[in-house]
Amino acid sequence: MEALIVPVLMNEGFVKGVPKEVQELLGQAAQQKRFQGKKNQILALDLAAENVGGLRRLIFLGLGKKGSLNLHDLDELLGRAIRQTQAGNINKAGFWFRSILADYREEGLANMAESLAEAATLSSYEFNRYLKTKKPLLKSLTFFVESSGDFSLIKTEAQKGNMIAAIINESRDICNMPSNHMRPRDLADFAKAKAKQHAKLSVKVLGEKEMAKLGMGGVLARLKRPSLSSPNIGEPKKNKRLMWLWEKVSLLTRVVCR
Repeated sequence: MEALIVPVLMNEGFVKGVPKEVQELLGQAAQQKRFQGKKNQILALDLAAENVGGLRRLIFLGLGKKGSLNLHDLDELLGRAIRQTQAGNINKAGFWFRSILADYREEGLANMAESLAEAATLSSYEFNRYLKTKKPLLKSLTFFVESSGDFSLIKTEAQKGNMIAAIINESRDICNMPSNHMRPRDLADFAKAKAKQHAKLSVKVLGEKEMAKLGMGGVLARLKRPSLSSPNIGEPKKNKRLMWLWEKVSLLTRVVCR
């Protein structure tokens, strides 16, 4: 773990259970009026010159007054903190979960763990398939909890949230791919490959003949247009005007998908 993310209530100046060195840095930041725990306030400290358990970056998140942030707000705040760790080329972080348990219990422990894990994974996304130099993506986020009795539930739900976000991020990759790299038949092949990884999932790709038998005349009428292609037909005809339209539609699709 190279970074620690610590949520702090407004004007608290104290977080239960954090290492002494972290508490001292929080106190210093409060005295210097650099951080008061105001709603949505973030303070990122580089710890190159400090000796805080091997941490390279410490991030304080301002929760504002007690009860002023809902879970959705907290998700967004954690996402901003994750991007702060990436800016420091850090891909392993910890989240001081125990400091918010009492204030967000009404959200449900399971729902909270799943939502925060999903937000962390989604916020670390970057479409970098064609980049030579890539930012480090979040590889692990460790939740620090107060009671060992909560550990099993939080771990299970956090893994679920991470899995959901990973699937969403994979879908974002598909949306952001250029149309000549993700043609309809490529998408069909991708879906079939995914289905093979899961015993309870099956995919059937319909060609024009199968669609005709099912009476899908509306879909077939669209496929007859030269600017569109079926999974089995491929690319539009090489007409300059049509190719220009194809590129513009593809660009719009990628913008919407981001």
